Amino acid sequence: MKMLHKDKGFALFETMLALVIIAMMIVIASHYYKRIAQLQQANKTAMDIKEIFSSAFAYKQQNDNWPQSVDDIIKDSFLPANLHTNIFGQKYTLTSNNDKQYIQLSTCVPTMDLAAKIATMLPATTTSSDCTDSDYIKLTSTVSFAANTQMNPIHIISSQNPQSLLIQKPTCNDNETASILILSPDPKEQFQATPSENTWQIIPIGTLNVYQAIAYVYCTSNTNGNAS
Repeated sequence: MKMLHKDKGFALFETMLALVIIAMMIVIASHYYKRIAQLQQANKTAMDIKEIFSSAFAYKQQNDNWPQSVDDIIKDSFLPANLHTNIFGQKYTLTSNNDKQYIQLSTCVPTMDLAAKIATMLPATTTSSDCTDSDYIKLTSTVSFAANTQMNPIHIISSQNPQSLLIQKPTCNDNETASILILSPDPKEQFQATPSENTWQIIPIGTLNVYQAIAYVYCTSNTNGNAS
């Protein structure tokens, strides 16, 4: 009888230990998938913003003026209608200055951590609490095309034997990383930027005869996520 009592007690301990391990695994898996989901959300939002910038550049090429809103780009069929808002249902707000040659895009995201992740993928990005929903964070990214900024026009001709271009990396602080954003007026025009120590090698990908794009180089922070 005593042995039976010990076996029952040991079985109960094993069961409780197994339940604790399973609970810990669930917590770890939940945290892991939450991080993966957040990274996917950040990537999607950053890609949307880059696509809007690229479409704004295409609009400028055709109309000789920057668009005044995302609606202008959608109306002229440079951008899909579903990019009117981000994946959180928050509107993309575009402002531009034709004299100073810059465009600025803002949207709101649920958390500061998410905003910081998105900011590391974009040029000249700032955050604020200016959203209608006070729990959301406003993210604003600016691309400037003024002559005195670090802009490099790319003109790559002859897809039969495409030449590659070298673009100099900007001088960044120790806690920053050099980044590049390539904007093309034609979505069929794709470019591969291969980094080396001080430059990027830009190679066109596709079958077009003439490639045109603007490469914007900038520094992104490795600490708080804000681009400088």
